[in-house]
Amino acid sequence: MLLTGFNIAYYLLDKGYLTPDAILDGTFTAHQTSSRNANYLINRDSEPNDGADRALFVKQVQNWDQEKTQTLRTEATCYWLANNEAAYAQLNTFLPRFIEFDHPNHILITEAVPGSINLHDFYLQERQFPLPLATQQAELLSSFHQRTITADQDLPSFRLFRRQPPVVFVWSASNFANYNSQQSEAERQMIHLITHNHDYMQRLQAVRDKWQISSLTHGDIKPANFLIHRDALQTNRYDLRLIDWETADIGDPCWDVAAVFQSYLFYWVVNEPLSPKRPSPLLLAIPTASP
Repeated sequence: MLLTGFNIAYYLLDKGYLTPDAILDGTFTAHQTSSRNANYLINRDSEPNDGADRALFVKQVQNWDQEKTQTLRTEATCYWLANNEAAYAQLNTFLPRFIEFDHPNHILITEAVPGSINLHDFYLQERQFPLPLATQQAELLSSFHQRTITADQDLPSFRLFRRQPPVVFVWSASNFANYNSQQSEAERQMIHLITHNHDYMQRLQAVRDKWQISSLTHGDIKPANFLIHRDALQTNRYDLRLIDWETADIGDPCWDVAAVFQSYLFYWVVNEPLSPKRPSPLLLAIPTASP
């Protein structure tokens, strides 16, 4: 079953997450959000004491090929571990509440986070980078990095992950020979610049050689995957939620940490004011290719 704006109400009714009254009185709404998946934000009616929140987030892969269904199953596994394995219980402090994973239909249902925006939109809107927020990011990451570093890696739950290195390490090990076979002209030029920058390739190899499988990692850390309340600056409360665990794995926690630094570097490059006496920081950030 592929969810659409026309059938999602029937699906939620059948699952018991929606009441007929919610449809009749106009409480129910379904807003599709743009993504590589089919994502729906569901506003619904609920009984006063049933423990259910009004808003749900429903995610389904659009193409049922093995790779895409596997990544959604990986995300669902993280939610399952948070609710069933003591070694991963700390994830519940910053995950949206798990509702259900419909494995046959590749549908993940979680609680939506009310009043939130993603961190990228927050930065663009506020044009501020509060230090307490960065501290919260560090504490969030270290909470599951530290715990799983010391966990027993013979636990059955560890076998649910593929323990794969980041794909850039796979590409660089082959000198990018196994990069996308259908390359655009821009991609071909990019690969040429990278592979002919021998210092860069050596540094990439050095990082690849230090890669360790020691911890649960998110694998796709970026501001868009952090949720924060819209009025965080006014309330001085920087509670974060971390979403989109499709690329989670057992790997090297330094990868997640480096992604945080990369995001701040990006905002610095984009927002740094230019000076007639200084080149653009964007140019300074690009390595010079060897001839």
